[in-house]
Amino acid sequence: MPNHSSDHLPSGLFIADAGGRVIYVNERWCEIAGIPAEQAMGDGWRRAVHPDDLDALAGEWQDAVAWRRPFRCEARFLHADGRVVWFEGEGFPINSSETGNAGYIGTCTDRTGGRRDLARSRLYEALLSNNPDFAYVFDTSRRFIYANQSLLTMWGKTWEQSIGLDLREIGYPEWHAAMHEREIDSVVATGRPVTGEVHFDGTHGRRLYEYIFSPIIGNDGRVEAVAGATRDVTERKQAEERANFLNELSGRVMRLDTEAEIIAEAVGSLGRQLGVGRCYFIESLKGENLLRVAPDWFREGEASIAGDYPIDSFGGEDWWEKYSASALAVEDVTSDPLTSTNFDSYLRLNIRSYATRPFRRVGPWSVVLAVTESAPRRWSEEEITLLDHVASRVWPLVEQLRWIDSLREADRRKDQFLATLAHELRNPLAPVLTGLELMRRAKDEPGTVDRMTGILERQISQMAHLINDLLDISRVNTGKIILDPQPSSLAVVLRNAIETAQPALDERGHHFTADLPPESLVVLADGPRISQAVSNLLSNAAKYTPGGGTIRLDHAVAGDGIRIRVTDNGQGVEPAEQAAIFEPFHQSANGSADGLGIGLTLVRALMEMHGGTVTVRSEGRGKGSEFILHLPASVAAESFVPEHEETPPTPPAAKRVLVVDDGRANADMLAIFLRHEGMEVAVAYDGLEALEASRSFRPEFVVMDIGMPVMDGIESAKQMRAEGLDAVLIALSGWGREEDRQSTAEAGFHHHLTKPVSPADLRRLIAG
Repeated sequence: MPNHSSDHLPSGLFIADAGGRVIYVNERWCEIAGIPAEQAMGDGWRRAVHPDDLDALAGEWQDAVAWRRPFRCEARFLHADGRVVWFEGEGFPINSSETGNAGYIGTCTDRTGGRRDLARSRLYEALLSNNPDFAYVFDTSRRFIYANQSLLTMWGKTWEQSIGLDLREIGYPEWHAAMHEREIDSVVATGRPVTGEVHFDGTHGRRLYEYIFSPIIGNDGRVEAVAGATRDVTERKQAEERANFLNELSGRVMRLDTEAEIIAEAVGSLGRQLGVGRCYFIESLKGENLLRVAPDWFREGEASIAGDYPIDSFGGEDWWEKYSASALAVEDVTSDPLTSTNFDSYLRLNIRSYATRPFRRVGPWSVVLAVTESAPRRWSEEEITLLDHVASRVWPLVEQLRWIDSLREADRRKDQFLATLAHELRNPLAPVLTGLELMRRAKDEPGTVDRMTGILERQISQMAHLINDLLDISRVNTGKIILDPQPSSLAVVLRNAIETAQPALDERGHHFTADLPPESLVVLADGPRISQAVSNLLSNAAKYTPGGGTIRLDHAVAGDGIRIRVTDNGQGVEPAEQAAIFEPFHQSANGSADGLGIGLTLVRALMEMHGGTVTVRSEGRGKGSEFILHLPASVAAESFVPEHEETPPTPPAAKRVLVVDDGRANADMLAIFLRHEGMEVAVAYDGLEALEASRSFRPEFVVMDIGMPVMDGIESAKQMRAEGLDAVLIALSGWGREEDRQSTAEAGFHHHLTKPVSPADLRRLIAG
């Protein structure tokens, strides 16, 4: 048997008899196997073997014993505490001169550490091979002795094509190879890492990389190799550059005061950043054949394309819907499906490729930020993203400035409106005062009195029209105008409009013609409101056409509805002003005519309430205008001949009229007029006096103001009705809303007239 010195061997020792049964193990074997020696004797050693390895190991051992062959194995022991020990076993036959087979002697060596090193090595290799970063090792002669799969893929080479080669042989440019060789030599000489950043053109395209070269120190303390790690930082650097660019741009535009300055700074900075030919914002108003290119940035050698363009030149509304719906990157306008049918329009502007990013606003306007190039260009995702960031940062500032400007403009218009209102209200008063003085002096000259009477009527009518327009605008804005659609002859509607506008047409000596439809052409609309819209257009034409001009009213019936057109050869409207003339309180840029700037606003509102539109066409200053009202097909009714209405019999002339108004001048003047017409008149100055007068005077007609002190007209009328007064009650009021009319009707009034009331109209109402 071996002596105890065998216990100090690095490997376990075992001896087995000729039948393969263990008869000796040393202490080291017991440590490796995890069982005491007495348990290993005979076949007891099998209890220490891992169950998964036992059958194979026992079979190989029995075969070796049976055939007296050397034995070698690699298997696992399983310790009682669950620890697994990998071991390598070897056994050799012992030959005896007497028996020939004296048994086996062998060793058992712990290989667990080696197994761990191998597993660790395989794990590291898997990590390096699947890592997107590049890992590699140079020897001290600057040749690659290792490269992971990511690096090989970027090179477009295999392991066999790469290992053992230097940088130049791999394909690095001379300057690049020389730079890295100097860095490798520095690491070898100093033992200190080197870091850097460099662009490289590989199979992924031109990318930016960060790298570090680190020393691998040998047992002798010297650098025996240089390990490298490289990471693609293209996206990170682009993100950093984009963030810096955007932060700097935001800082610059925030310090600017005007829309033009902000747009110029934004498109200039973006154009230079991307190295494009042009950069600009495009705006378009839905439903208008218009593209507006804001002041653009363009590099040297290019020309500005700022200005207005028809959408139809580039593909029409369908094209714009696609153009402004999402980001676009057109590499070549001559071949892209979106532009290939209209590419000539682009080439005329020296645009061969473009990228866009839409930025939609609330309302009918849409905005697109665009960059263009004069040659085909492939636009990157990063460039499109940058367009998005610039648009989303800059355009809200433009919107904010426009909003502020609109508030300032509204404030300016308010001041202008108040000044103009004062002017417009004073204007008719001057001829009224002059006319009254002339009438006083020329009371014995009937001709002069008649002329003055006509002037006074026109001036008062002008003031009433002005006030009515103001009230109508207020009602439209508060939703208090309620249309009363009725079958109405369009000819009658247009004649009423002409009658209203005729004094303005005659005053300036215009040549007016009208093409009226047949009486049977009927519209299902609020006739008085359509007449009001047309008369406003006629009055507007009379105002802005020099004296002796030509004004025409005509109509057309089409499948989509009815068009009513007013044309003139007057001052015209500049294209830039055409969208603004329908805004409240807008004043013509030439300032050549008076007015509050609400007439066209009211026209637009009335047409929109009917589901229609109003548009203007003009080639510019001095070239006349064309205003078109469009009523949709739903408004057009079938033609019919209105039934003849029975004319009610004329009642006998009234003899007894009670006039009630807290405005004494109003009451007294109206009483004088009615007495002049042969009527018996009583006067009261508040509702209570009227109630008392009605008891004693017993009027047939009561003409009563509504808003009065002591007792208002509503309460006075109710009490008159309660006391059984059988008279026709006529309300006079400055209020003419539907709810006002309903209130007077409920109080017992038969009629509701809005001040100012023509005395002649009142006489006709009383006379029937």
